[in-house]
Amino acid sequence: MFMMKLYKLRMLMKHNKFVYTIYCKLNQRRWNKNAELAKKALAEQGMQVVEEVEKALAGQNVKYFLSFGNLLGLEREGRFIKYDNDIDYSIFIDENFTWEKLEQCMREAGYKKIRQFSLGGEISEQTYKKGILPVDFFGCRIEGDYTVSHDFFRIDDYTYTSKEEMHVLEGRFAKVDAV
Repeated sequence: MFMMKLYKLRMLMKHNKFVYTIYCKLNQRRWNKNAELAKKALAEQGMQVVEEVEKALAGQNVKYFLSFGNLLGLEREGRFIKYDNDIDYSIFIDENFTWEKLEQCMREAGYKKIRQFSLGGEISEQTYKKGILPVDFFGCRIEGDYTVSHDFFRIDDYTYTSKEEMHVLEGRFAKVDAV
């Protein structure tokens, strides 16, 4: 109850640009520090984390692939992109996959689930962490000639009614065959 009142207070502060500017300035150093630590961790430990995650998923009969900026950086530059600060996987939602099974595999590998996003009552994304570096799993489905997934985000100038409310973007990409 207290957290909900605190959240509503924060949303009210957004309407007062002076107060909200001060709030953002006070938190900017913390946000920047965390982002820089995660970027450094990705550069130094990213491949080790990828190996741990893929070892955890081995033998689970699920299809997945490294995606978004991670895939782009490794394919284009042979390393993670300098400004990236997490690891992204796309994982196929099919008859062999359950989010519970993913959570169990990640927990056994020493990772803790830190958030999850749902759309229409169905889980679409989960994030795990061991140390500073987050690992995102984006659920995706094959629809005709497309691979479809959802990305959840917040808009700074938008006032949300709850901490759980987010904007969502549906991505339709060329059909992917994953191993």
